[in-house]
Amino acid sequence: MDWQVVHIRIADANSGQAIPVRLRLRGAEGQVLAPLGRWSDLTPHGRQAPGHVLVDGELCHYVEGACEARLPAGAIEVVAAHGPGYHPTTMTWTRRAGQVALRCALSPRRQPAAEGWYAGDPMVTNLSPQAAWLEGAGEGLSVVLLAATDERSLLDFSAQAPALERTGTLVAVGTWNGHGTTTGLLLHHSHRVVFPLRLADEGFQHYTVDDWAQQCHRKRGWVIWPVSELDAEVMATLLHDQIDALGITLDTNPRDALKLAYQLWDADRPVGLVAGSAKTDALRAVGCWRTWVQLPPGEPLTFTQWIESARLRRAFISRGPWLHLEVNGQGPGAVFSMAPSRLQLRALAADVEEDVDLEVVSDGEVVASAVGSEQVQCELAQAWPDAGWVAVRCWSRGGELLAHSNPVTLGGGQSRRTQAREHLLGQLSEKTSRLSAAEAKRLSTSLTEARAHWEALKP
Repeated sequence: MDWQVVHIRIADANSGQAIPVRLRLRGAEGQVLAPLGRWSDLTPHGRQAPGHVLVDGELCHYVEGACEARLPAGAIEVVAAHGPGYHPTTMTWTRRAGQVALRCALSPRRQPAAEGWYAGDPMVTNLSPQAAWLEGAGEGLSVVLLAATDERSLLDFSAQAPALERTGTLVAVGTWNGHGTTTGLLLHHSHRVVFPLRLADEGFQHYTVDDWAQQCHRKRGWVIWPVSELDAEVMATLLHDQIDALGITLDTNPRDALKLAYQLWDADRPVGLVAGSAKTDALRAVGCWRTWVQLPPGEPLTFTQWIESARLRRAFISRGPWLHLEVNGQGPGAVFSMAPSRLQLRALAADVEEDVDLEVVSDGEVVASAVGSEQVQCELAQAWPDAGWVAVRCWSRGGELLAHSNPVTLGGGQSRRTQAREHLLGQLSEKTSRLSAAEAKRLSTSLTEARAHWEALKP
């Protein structure tokens, strides 16, 4: 068989500029054809394979817009993708004798940066900053937030600055502070490391999840709790307003996460929704869940500005669809100090290839819905005198969550707010009653501060 080293270049169809991509090459017999410097089989190397990913069981490689591969003569299947913002390219290229160059282009679906939207994955581990940049850029992400989980990866900690920034994608490194029965906390943008990395470390047994969160906030950091089993310790931290966002991943039951988020929004607490891959190995792609954040008009993308906009809940989460919510001209994260007498609402899900359910949710109840593909929308124009918040979400027809916005806070819902606060305080008391004497003693300060903070909230 005639083999030849071929130069491959993948470009943006509009600008002609080379773009990082996730690339798959297959020969006529189905064999994996790896770019030079990549593996064609992960078996000898295990799951830790930066620059490689399995998508639907198929091995793909990340390349920085151009690469070289040793290819046989004949038909070559080429699949290139650059995240949901671009149409993927699938083509069959027949290499003939003497051909040493392959060119293909990807067409953008939309230009979200023109409206200040930038996608990020805030939950990535086990990659170096360089590998995270390559994989994040290949998936069309603007922001990748790595989380150091031990002393070795802690050497990459980048505080409030990117560890690496190049061609529209930045990588920053925070920490994932682990704790026993819960998933711990992700701490980003802290100007120093928040120790201990594990509550069980010698000499730190009296520390709590709430202590971690308070330290991070004192250092101007941003706190994510990846949703798992909700125990008294995390509940107290939530009620103390020390968790900025609930994190959804492929490992999360999204209905549990939404139930908790809705309870907190009913209670008028400023917790947001974020989503990320929780990537640890080559079995999932960076950005398979992503968080789209909108910066203020005219603001360039910086690590700090992305974090601050996410803190204000100017965001939606997605596994693919583009989501839009506009209420009286305002988007996710907007806060109306007084309930508008009349609402004009527009919700939209776009870039969906199969039928989806689009739902507008107000105070936990579906108030409008639509079904369709490609582009689905709902519009409402009506009086909404006592609504506390409104958001939009998108489901597959099989009941899988595909996207969800953060809420627009409408300033109403006072009676519901009181009930929600009483309910959450009751949950804290119920969970506290199941603690052992030793755990109750360790958490006594956190529990006391949480209750005092909650009871001091204005009705």
